[in-house]
Amino acid sequence: MLFLAANLSFVLRYYVDWRGLFAPGPSPWAELYRAIPLMIAVWSGVFVSVGLYSDTLNKKREFFLLLKASVMAFCLIFAAAFFYRGFSYSRVAAAFMVLLVFILDFGFRLAFRAASMLARHDSGQGVTGTEPQEAESRKVEQRKVEPRKVEQRKVEQRKV
Repeated sequence: MLFLAANLSFVLRYYVDWRGLFAPGPSPWAELYRAIPLMIAVWSGVFVSVGLYSDTLNKKREFFLLLKASVMAFCLIFAAAFFYRGFSYSRVAAAFMVLLVFILDFGFRLAFRAASMLARHDSGQGVTGTEPQEAESRKVEQRKVEPRKVEQRKVEQRKV
């Protein structure tokens, strides 16, 4: 996502006519491609440290963690770019990149979540995929209950 967003941000900044808002000019593609490995390393490190690769996140928590991680990663990347004086980067291209990475990453995560939910549904696990987990938690609860109550529950379940 980072590579795609970086390329799109350079296209938006340097090749789209913004009617005098930004002056078009030559884009520093070579510098961008030299910086991509560092950007990916920082990006991945921040995402791992924040916990975005956990499979137990709900949408709201994932959204806010993604926002937090994106801001942290770009602050680190911009700090590194500030101290590197090999070229002067466009702040407009950087702003486009921040916005595009967040949108693309969140969109990809939503699409992946929908595809995995569909795959679980097709495999017979149900729409949410939590049925086996719920059944297991019920078994654990039953083990905690006194043996007589377990027998009573079994009898009640047979009646239904």
